Amino acid sequence: MTQSMATENAVTGGQGTLYEVGQRVSGTAGLREVLEETLRRVIDLLHADAGAIFVVEESARELVLSASLGLSERFAAQEARLPIGTCMCGLSVEGADTLYV
Repeated sequence: MTQSMATENAVTGGQGTLYEVGQRVSGTAGLREVLEETLRRVIDLLHADAGAIFVVEESARELVLSASLGLSERFAAQEARLPIGTCMCGLSVEGADTLYV
């Protein structure tokens, strides 16, 4: 497979994933369910081993681990609530920057 074909397949797969997530969000699923399904699809799309989604809790100035897949229970427990500005994710939120890992 050529590089351009591989890129096209990745883009097409990503568009399909976005469509499916959009359908899920517009349905009756709760936020946690939508986040878990979204994470599952992104991990599959990226062929990643693990992933997590954090939600910002403005009142506490914390990141709250809202969905995870492939993380150890110990790690997930340690990362359950993180003060904004104390880790790479928190620094990204504090500076309103995008973080790609």
